[in-house]
Amino acid sequence: MLNIIKLNAGHDANGNPLKCYVLTEGSCRRMVYDEGYAGYNTVPIEYQEMAKNCYTVDTKPAVYREHLKWVKDKIKKQDSCLSV
Repeated sequence: MLNIIKLNAGHDANGNPLKCYVLTEGSCRRMVYDEGYAGYNTVPIEYQEMAKNCYTVDTKPAVYREHLKWVKDKIKKQDSCLSV
C-alpha cells in the first residue's frame, strides 16, 4: 500500500523551507520529493491528494538531508545503468 509522509525540518539559515514528501510502500521508501515552495504540487499529480492529507513529522535537518541524498544516489544509479 502506498503512503506519503511529510517531513518538516523547519527552515535553513536563509529562511528556505526544509520539507519533503516521502512516498512509501509498506516499510520501503520509494521516492522523495523536495517540497521547496511548491507545496504538495511537488509530487506527481496521482499522489497529490495523498500529499494534501498526509501526516507531517517534525524532524531534524540531518534527517531531511539524508532523504534527499538517498534520492540523488538512487537517480545516479539509474543514470549509470541507462548509460551502460
